[in-house]
Amino acid sequence: RILLLLGDRNLNSFCQGLIDIDAEIEKCEKKKKVAQMGMEKLKKVQAHPSYAQTVDPETHLVNEEKIRQFEADIENLETLKETFAKLR
Repeated sequence: RILLLLGDRNLNSFCQGLIDIDAEIEKCEKKKKVAQMGMEKLKKVQAHPSYAQTVDPETHLVNEEKIRQFEADIENLETLKETFAKLR
């Protein structure tokens, strides 16, 4: 697997044939959707009226960290997708 975080469009000719840019963009989209679904599911659980009373404080912190990680993953995948799109 090749991970490119490049801003230089001159690498387009180098990358052609090594990676399928459209397939990589599609992978980013799929991973982004999975992360969004995970984040939405966790937020839905947190929105339940009994969540605050029934879930211990440590779990609250763990879930907040999971949401932050989902948000970071979504942002990184969007940036990666844009980078691949520039290489077209």
